[in-house]
Amino acid sequence: MKLLKLVQDLNEEQQRVVREGLGDEETLVLFDLLHKPNLTKAETDRIKRVAQELHNILQAEVARVQDFFAKQTTRAAMKIRIRDFLWDENTGLPENFDYNEIEVKIESVLAYVIMATRNGSAFSGASSHIH
Repeated sequence: MKLLKLVQDLNEEQQRVVREGLGDEETLVLFDLLHKPNLTKAETDRIKRVAQELHNILQAEVARVQDFFAKQTTRAAMKIRIRDFLWDENTGLPENFDYNEIEVKIESVLAYVIMATRNGSAFSGASSHIH
């Protein structure tokens, strides 16, 4: 009964986090940024894994560098880190993503990280995890 009450109390985004099997709302945002229409279940599952692993990497990078996006070189290094991760055949996006799609995804993820860290709303290590 307590679990049912908890689920009823969750807002729509939190319910999506649970439904998609993702750990928190930040990972859900990354999943939404990386996802595209008409993917197979296997490709969607891979995007979930990519979003979770990328979230861990981004969170660690933001925690490691004080005043994370104050310098252009730091932003450029983060963009390279995101690009390398998303292009990697083992950790990255499914093969049916073309060059332009991946480049757009890289820019979208970087823009989200910049906005979220500037607002202090994400990647602080204190995100709201839903279990």
